[in-house]
Formats: sequence, structure tokens, C-alpha cells
Amino acid sequence: MGEQAERYKKMRDIPPPPEYEWIFRQFLNIWQGCEYDMAGNAIFTFRTINEYVECMKVPLTVEDKKCLLKMKAWAMNTISEMKDKEE
Repeated sequence: MGEQAERYKKMRDIPPPPEYEWIFRQFLNIWQGCEYDMAGNAIFTFRTINEYVECMKVPLTVEDKKCLLKMKAWAMNTISEMKDKEE
């Protein structure tokens, strides 16, 4: 159990700082609703964010949208690193 727990340590949720909890929840809501391309990558674009804003009536500022795209880049990089380690 110890080896397996250590192996998946990086996959554990990291609690966001309190001031980012709201935007992180929005990110997770968008991410969970994403479609995927043929390579299995989440399609998370400006359009995805704007559709979420329009559909869910969530007031996101331009800065919020920039933050969401940075979070998306971090998530994609982390997923890529984890896939590389598996191979």
C-alpha cells in the first residue's frame, strides 16, 4: 500500500488558496463539461469559457478568463507529464 500511495501522491487534490476557491470551482465545472478531440485532449478554449458564461450566467471578467486559461495550461502540462512517466 505504501508504494502505491507514493506513486499516486501527485494525483491528490491540492486545496486552492481561499481567494481562488471560486475560480477553481468554475474551472472544474468547465473542465468536466469539456468535449475531447480525437487524441483524447480536452477542448478548453475561449469559446468553451464563453459558452459556459452564457449558459450558466456566471459573471467572469477578462482576468478571470485569463486565469482559467492558465489553469487549463497547467492541467494539460500535468496530464502530459503523468502520461510520459507511465510510458
